[in-house]
Amino acid sequence: MNCLSQPLRTVRGVGPVTEKHLSTLGIHNLRDLLFHLPVRYLDRSHIIPVADVRPGQDCLVRGVMAAPSQLFTRGGRRGVSSRLTDATGSIRCIWFGSASWVSRWAGKEVVIAGRATLRSPPSILHPEIEDFDVELDAYLPVYRSTAGLSQRRLRTLSRTTLDALPETLPSLAPADCAARCTVSSLKEALRLAHYPLSAEQGIQAQERVRLEALIPVQVAVARRRAVLRGQSAPAMPSSVDALASFLRDLPFALTRSQAEALTEIRRDLAAPRPMHRLLQGDVGSGKTVVAAAAGIIALAHGHQVALMAPTEVLADQHGRVVGPWLGRLGYGCALLTGGVSAADRRDIRHRLASGQPLLVVGTHALLQESVGFARLGLVIIDEQHRFGLAQRAMLASKGDSAHLLVMTATPIPRSLAMTVYGHLDLSVLSEKPPGRKPVSTAWFDHTSRAGAWERLRDATRCGIQALVVAPLVEESESLEARGAVELYHDLSRGALRDVSVGLVHGRMKAADKDDAVEAFRSGSLQVLVCTTVVEVGLDARGAGMLLVDGAERFGLSQLHQLRGRIGRGGQDAECLLITGEEITDDAAQRIQALLTTDDGFRLAELDLALRGPGALLGPAQHGRFADALCADPRLVVLAKECARRIVESGAPPDPDLEGVLRGLEDSFALEAG
Repeated sequence: MNCLSQPLRTVRGVGPVTEKHLSTLGIHNLRDLLFHLPVRYLDRSHIIPVADVRPGQDCLVRGVMAAPSQLFTRGGRRGVSSRLTDATGSIRCIWFGSASWVSRWAGKEVVIAGRATLRSPPSILHPEIEDFDVELDAYLPVYRSTAGLSQRRLRTLSRTTLDALPETLPSLAPADCAARCTVSSLKEALRLAHYPLSAEQGIQAQERVRLEALIPVQVAVARRRAVLRGQSAPAMPSSVDALASFLRDLPFALTRSQAEALTEIRRDLAAPRPMHRLLQGDVGSGKTVVAAAAGIIALAHGHQVALMAPTEVLADQHGRVVGPWLGRLGYGCALLTGGVSAADRRDIRHRLASGQPLLVVGTHALLQESVGFARLGLVIIDEQHRFGLAQRAMLASKGDSAHLLVMTATPIPRSLAMTVYGHLDLSVLSEKPPGRKPVSTAWFDHTSRAGAWERLRDATRCGIQALVVAPLVEESESLEARGAVELYHDLSRGALRDVSVGLVHGRMKAADKDDAVEAFRSGSLQVLVCTTVVEVGLDARGAGMLLVDGAERFGLSQLHQLRGRIGRGGQDAECLLITGEEITDDAAQRIQALLTTDDGFRLAELDLALRGPGALLGPAQHGRFADALCADPRLVVLAKECARRIVESGAPPDPDLEGVLRGLEDSFALEAG
């Protein structure tokens, strides 16, 4: 067995508690532990005076630590606060949670290491503390961590594991491919990736480790693509009158990237093998019209089409847009959601069972066993990342090798598109239709939040429609709903009592939700208080303002999606982001990014850099591959070359690699059905 496949219990000092903490980071064996790469390096080669500490800076400071005191935030969070003092001044140090151990440093001369907050004057959150006379490494790794695992503990584990490695380690990368990296030896790369002599050396070593981690991913992708290319599906030539009529009668011209994407889809549908294509485009880039054109081709050949959306709001929106387009061509469009009456459900099921060409738009209701398709030829899945693997496979299995088009308005960084979605062909809508203006964005912290609400009141007095997104307390629909209801009552009875205010959240009855959304669309409601249920699907072209309370609790892509709900009618639009008292540096960087660009692809790259793919895709699913997925696209291309050689070699597979591949194929066969 490969030594890197040994369990964590073989590492000195790893017991059940530590093993459990490591598993939350996707670390289950020695390979996982060593491939958990530092996110940055702490330069401990020189000490700076307290007076020279700047907001956002990684710093090493020497001084005397004062006795700690209990800390309580307005939000009820508990912690410990102390001050480090040198000849130039003092700086506040904060540890949240149980940090009674800090008291043992009181009155001692110590060295603290950490990152200063972005606020001025800065504090240092969760700094490490060392005795001043302890010999320090010049560069120390800083890892993504979790509760119960300190940086010191992770460093001890990585050092112990590195010291126990044999002289040589087996590598998946052919020697000539490994030689293209600055550090070619895998063992040396692992050592320098964790404990380099310079930050540059660490980054170069990480490149070699990422190559090693990417190769199994690319082997899984290559095998998946081979399986998909070996299937058959009905060929649907796109030279049909209905498509020509549809494109001719549109009140607008397709953008260049829309036309290119449609050409690629038409070529796929005309082939006798199933299309497996990912259509990604920024908010408002026009994916729906491209998907409708694909649906028309399938309908013209006598097939049925299923379009699945994650929310009733989005499904209803698709039905409103696509239905009239199809109706003018003589084709039917039906809506199947939880709010559809029993009689309408029976009618839709009958039409599908009879083989009638029909495009049915629905939510999870499409997955019900009672919903069958006699001639399902095309499956379209919108916002595909919101559906689980089993759900996507279930819908695809309702047809005999149906063509598949998956869409997302959350731009995917190129490195992820080439790995996680590498088994899919990719079409990108890189432009927005003409007439869409950039949305101006403003940030209000907890000290200036009153100014944001005043700006909202001023906007409503001018007749501007506004969306107000309730604070996201945690991943709980019930808590989101409670927050929205409380905010709705506060506004409708207080600051906006003279304005028509509505409410929509995920726990409302479908009919009530539809009524509120329609009232806002029609303009009879001026303000709609909501949860993230409107993140996708609400196409209210009159909305000119968005206010997000508790913006620090949202991801960067999610905030960008919300911002995309306004200004859709070509009017000037403004997004107001309110943050609370407790805001992390990463959250502040996310907000700052929104202020500087409205390019969703650029924001996706920033989100990947800030949070890592473990947060975006789930560390439990991807484990040690999370760091590799941050790789430069150039490295991904090199990994694909290595994978091609492995697949084509026909050599007996490595048992350890095969276990990795089975897990990856389960995770990455997202749309294969």
